[in-house]
Amino acid sequence: MFGQSGIKSLDGELANKLKLKENQSTQGSIRLYEEFEGKFDKEMNNAYSDLMKELKGPVREAFRRSQKAWLAFRDSQFQAFVSIADSREYGSGQGQIIGMLRMKMVRERAVQLRGYTNGLWGPEGSDAE
Repeated sequence: MFGQSGIKSLDGELANKLKLKENQSTQGSIRLYEEFEGKFDKEMNNAYSDLMKELKGPVREAFRRSQKAWLAFRDSQFQAFVSIADSREYGSGQGQIIGMLRMKMVRERAVQLRGYTNGLWGPEGSDAE
C-alpha cells in the first residue's frame, strides 16, 4: 500500500523519468505514460481494497457500485480522448496527449480513493500535491 506519500513518490519518479533523454521522444513518453498509468492503477486498486476492508453493509455495497460506475466512465472517457484527438489531428503528439490524459485520470482517482481511506480527507487532504 502506497498511501498519499506513495502517490507523491510516483509523481517524483515520473518527473525524474520525464527528464531522461529516452523519454523525451514521442515513443519514449508514450511508454512512460503507459507505465505510470499502470502504477497509478495499482495504487488506485490498493486504495479501493483498503477502503472496502473498512466499509460494511449497505455503505460498502454503495461504494462498490460507485467504483464500478467510475470504471465504466473511465473506459468511456478513454474512448472519448481518442475520438477528440482524432478529430483535431494532433499528429505525432496524439499518442502523448492521450497517454498523459489517461494516466492523469487514473492518478486522480487514486488520490481520491486514498483520501477516502485517510478519513475523507484527513491531514494530507484530497490532493497529493
